[in-house]
Amino acid sequence: MSDSSEMFSLSINELQKRWLEIGPFNKILPTFFAEVVETNHILFEEVAIVVAITLAFTIHRYFLTTLFLKPISKFLDFNAKNELKFCESCCKLLYYTCFFVWEYYTVNILYPELRYSTKAHWEGWHKDMDIPNPIKYLYFLEAGFYFHSIFATIFMDVWKKDSIAMIIHHILANTLIIFSMSTRYHCIGLIVMYLHDPADIALEGSKLVICFNSKKQSNVLEIISSIGFLIFTWAWFYFRLWVFPQLVLFSSLYTGFVGTTRPFYFPFNIMLFMLFILNVYWFHFIVALIMRIALGKSNCVDDVREYEDGSLKKKN
Repeated sequence: MSDSSEMFSLSINELQKRWLEIGPFNKILPTFFAEVVETNHILFEEVAIVVAITLAFTIHRYFLTTLFLKPISKFLDFNAKNELKFCESCCKLLYYTCFFVWEYYTVNILYPELRYSTKAHWEGWHKDMDIPNPIKYLYFLEAGFYFHSIFATIFMDVWKKDSIAMIIHHILANTLIIFSMSTRYHCIGLIVMYLHDPADIALEGSKLVICFNSKKQSNVLEIISSIGFLIFTWAWFYFRLWVFPQLVLFSSLYTGFVGTTRPFYFPFNIMLFMLFILNVYWFHFIVALIMRIALGKSNCVDDVREYEDGSLKKKN
């Protein structure tokens, strides 16, 4: 890949060129609807599959929590707050790990060229192409999971300072998933998924360690949680803030569209850029925690997104 400054320059030039061709705003919306009609490939059967998977995730989490995780948390004598956090993190760690194993196999074993070449994201693209089954089934699972996650954030998870942003993220992520599947932009969509899940695995694993450590202080658990936090910080910065602009944004702003008439240049890039902005927003929580520790305001890794009064839900 080119260096970052060249990528930025090429992307801005292509953005300006496209704006002159498609803009102003009163032309973008009609163009968008026309392209939706022309390129949409979502079938009723696929919608039904996603709905069924959404229900399956919700039912699975309910029974996993009720039958296994809550009894375990009772046995471990967690308080009410840590019990809810323990159940939430166990479920999310399971789901994100399964997703990443699938993504890792698909990206590194089946389609390794997608990691290195932005041109590979678009080779052979046409609006009627088939999506390979390993990618298609992953898309179904991820779409169902994020629909479930909207419900779970509101009704099942610990309510945090960023819960509204989390809901926006889930809606945006699912829009991108369904949109890229419909328009056959599935290769770049696969890379987006692949770059996001490692940080979530590290986050949920670290939160589980913190649950145990908050019950009974342990130097070993403190060290493990600190290592987990460092891995999480590295994964978030490297995959979401460093690689994502170079491998995804450059691909969608320039490589995939330069010299072509592929549809949805502005809608697709607007959604990807919004996702990047949300990643920057959440990174400020990580920086805030680092600053708290550096200034001596906190002597351990904790979640600065939680309300200081310790409430489980605080929606008003």
